Amino acid sequence: MIQTIGTHNGKFHSDDVFSVALLTTLFPDAKVTRSRDQSVLDTLDLVLDVGGVYDVSKNRFDHHQVGGAGDRPNGIRYSAFGLIWQAYGLEYCQGNEEAHKRLFEGFVSSFDAYDNGHDTFEITTVDASVVQLQDIFDKFLNPNSSEPCELEDYDRAFASAVEMAKKILDRVVKRQIAKVKSEQDFFSQWQQSPDKRFVVLDMHCSAGDMAEKMPELLYYVYQAPNKNWHVQAMTKGKGTFDTKKPLPVGWAGLKDSELAGYTGVADAIFCHNNLHLCGAGSKEGALKLLELALQ
Repeated sequence: MIQTIGTHNGKFHSDDVFSVALLTTLFPDAKVTRSRDQSVLDTLDLVLDVGGVYDVSKNRFDHHQVGGAGDRPNGIRYSAFGLIWQAYGLEYCQGNEEAHKRLFEGFVSSFDAYDNGHDTFEITTVDASVVQLQDIFDKFLNPNSSEPCELEDYDRAFASAVEMAKKILDRVVKRQIAKVKSEQDFFSQWQQSPDKRFVVLDMHCSAGDMAEKMPELLYYVYQAPNKNWHVQAMTKGKGTFDTKKPLPVGWAGLKDSELAGYTGVADAIFCHNNLHLCGAGSKEGALKLLELALQ
């Protein structure tokens, strides 16, 4: 059980903030000490981003020593958050290995890249919102070096930053876990569909990431939050809006009575100009639109 956590004092960065946010969520009773005094750090159960040692067996997670703490396969050097995530991230993700892996490769790697001075504009896996977090910390929370301040001022600001990070991290992880589950449910329902060109779902799921796993899938039907039913064209892959089979050209931009008259579907509601999405007031209406789109 981790009862004491140490990190450096003075100006803080997003990697130490999020590391402490993660750890104090897992170990809510742990006391956090901010210091660069090695004699103090040596007494603590876990130390991150300071101390000059990376040794998981001793709960030491610094990356500033000569040679750093290793690199990712893509060459990005690890920051404290990347090291902490490898050791404690799976537990934070409630054992969800796929969510842990995805966040490690995307969200967490962005902290590593930024903290180690990589060109974040040239690395496609970097999440720009993570880069902006450091700007927020610097502009609104870290004391300005030109104003009178003591180390205690940094400590108070750090505590505020950690509380902010806890909320962000909680939301990011919960969203990722939900996304993984919905994609697994999506794929399972598609496998059971008698016609692999479409699948009918109970709720929406972003399926672009799974395009390669379902090459025959052209459309998916689902109930929207407003209780209408949508037909969505499957994209060709992750990161593109190009669809395998767009909806019929004549539907583009039509809505309500115009679309109903054109299609013969009485409760048809709309069709997006990009021909990737259309909707009806009922499941039966959506299935009729689907049938027309498949022709």
